[in-house]
Amino acid sequence: MVVALLNSIPDIMKAEQQKLLLAGTIIAQLVHGGAMHTPWLGDVLCASPITFEQWRMLPGLALSVMVVMELQKWVRARFVIQTGS
Repeated sequence: MVVALLNSIPDIMKAEQQKLLLAGTIIAQLVHGGAMHTPWLGDVLCASPITFEQWRMLPGLALSVMVVMELQKWVRARFVIQTGS
């Protein structure tokens, strides 16, 4: 059942969906960037630019997410698909 569910997920989105997703992501990033650098809007949203120390932590956090996702893919390929046969 798990294998059937995983196989039912489309591998590639249509080009129109990709363009819409990209446009939405760019607009969201621009809004967030504008909010951080607009004093009154930053206060309303409690948003501010991140510090240098926070920037130093981001690569480690991003790497940990990437490691967990790759581990999850490995486990799924190794155990879920083999036991589903």
